[in-house]
Amino acid sequence: MNSVPSMVSQQLGLLRSGATPEDVREGQSFVSPGSLAIQTGTMKDNGDLGTIVPGTADIPIPEGYTVGGTVAGDPDLVAANIKSGVDIFGVTGSAILAEGNATNADVLEGKTYSTTLGAGTGTMPNNGSLGTITPGTTNQTIPAGYTSGGTVAGSDKLIASNIKKDVQIFGVTGNVIQATGSATADKLLAGQTASNAAGSITGTMPNNGSLGTITPGTTNQSIPAGYTTGGTVAGSGNLQAGNIRLGVQIFNVTGTLDPGTQTGGTAKPDQVIAGETFTNDNGVQTGNMPDNGAVTITPGATIKPIPKGYHDGNGSVQAVTFDASKVLTGTTIAGTAGMMPNNGALGTITPGTASKNIAAGYTSGGMVAGDANLVAANIKSGVSIFGVTGTLTGGNIKSVQRGVTRFYGAGIISIDVPVSAIDIANTVLKTDVVSDTSSPAQAEVLGEIIDSTTIRFSINSETTTFETSARWELIEFQNLKSLQKGTIAGSGNSTTSVTISIVNTAKTITFMSYKSTNSSSSAVLKRASFVSNSSLTLYTVTGASTINYFVVEFP
Repeated sequence: MNSVPSMVSQQLGLLRSGATPEDVREGQSFVSPGSLAIQTGTMKDNGDLGTIVPGTADIPIPEGYTVGGTVAGDPDLVAANIKSGVDIFGVTGSAILAEGNATNADVLEGKTYSTTLGAGTGTMPNNGSLGTITPGTTNQTIPAGYTSGGTVAGSDKLIASNIKKDVQIFGVTGNVIQATGSATADKLLAGQTASNAAGSITGTMPNNGSLGTITPGTTNQSIPAGYTTGGTVAGSGNLQAGNIRLGVQIFNVTGTLDPGTQTGGTAKPDQVIAGETFTNDNGVQTGNMPDNGAVTITPGATIKPIPKGYHDGNGSVQAVTFDASKVLTGTTIAGTAGMMPNNGALGTITPGTASKNIAAGYTSGGMVAGDANLVAANIKSGVSIFGVTGTLTGGNIKSVQRGVTRFYGAGIISIDVPVSAIDIANTVLKTDVVSDTSSPAQAEVLGEIIDSTTIRFSINSETTTFETSARWELIEFQNLKSLQKGTIAGSGNSTTSVTISIVNTAKTITFMSYKSTNSSSSAVLKRASFVSNSSLTLYTVTGASTINYFVVEFP
């Protein structure tokens, strides 16, 4: 219990100070100035606050009197236990977390790596250089795994004029008509040229022109070797057996002439092989049916007529041979149906992590999708995706510069601080303030990025008695999805809404600094929060203020 002198001293002090019940602990009595009336204090007595364990949200300390308490510390609150770049109660983490989804098969054999699943050792075969691959008649397998490259040989002879007509080799369709046949020079008219299976020939067959009319006689008459436009061996309708003495043979006609006997028939000359004689009702005749002998016909792209006349039965139509798998299904050539599948349009094929098979056969076309984001800056460094080798390095923080800027004096004070060059578009300025005065305005310092090598700090100080220190961190990021920033004015007890571009709030953090616009009052920034993925609200109390904010979104 307080002694009487102590109580008197307290009462005198309260009289001098003009205390009200809110200024005195609940249950304590005091005398109000002027009336000397005894009043009872209403200041809430909170007693011992105990131990307060910090968490993810602010823990309010109740208004009123307390005999004390403790804010818990934790020996594990060190940089090595915190994710790199993350600040927890002023401790910036240095622990680099493993990222990625690579498997052993995605990493070169013998090389170690880490992902979110843990450490691993690559098993991807290292095939080295593939050398030069010379195309042939069958497919050649390229082994799975890594290769430092190679070459598929080309040939300047792979042109249409070197390939048999209608034969396609590696997409080149030939136009060379292959010579066939067995004709020799003596079977070709003199002066005329042609080709056979052995090459080109020049004819030597004499051109005898017309033979005229040859009248058979009692002796043989020579017909010169070579070509003739034709001629006539005279015939006689009387060359008939009935006109020849019995037993006598004239031009193979054996006479049967006996008194009262005659011969006849219905055959016509064009029904008897040329040169052969016969007797019909009109008497002895000579056949004029062409003797074609053995005729060989090679099928082609057009209809080839079969010559009229006699064929000795040794001719043939050459077989048409081809690979049915290279002829479209539904098409029949020389009785053989094509087997090449008709796959129609392929549509759009979107590349993925695994190869996508294109079915063998004919297609009317299609498309392999492209992606504008398939650039080196979007791919992890050293990783090649469809021939694009990534340049993206791990981590989101490129650099951090730190310092302390001190203020001593009254009024508006601005201090420019030189820094190493930064990319303004990807940099934020984080400011913490320490002051040796309890004046709120004295503990408000606005940080600004002026240009790539200069930052500025300003304060609206009300006194020259105390020193204020701004501990700052200039954080330059890389591999960000977005960084938005701005300056707004806060006024009194208010909320100020800021419209921002849409962000993923689960991957976005904010930074801010502020100062009072009046040295005799203060504008305390209580908190900032996301109202939605496109709206940020800043909460202030007391006086007017200037606020700089940064909104950082990670991929």
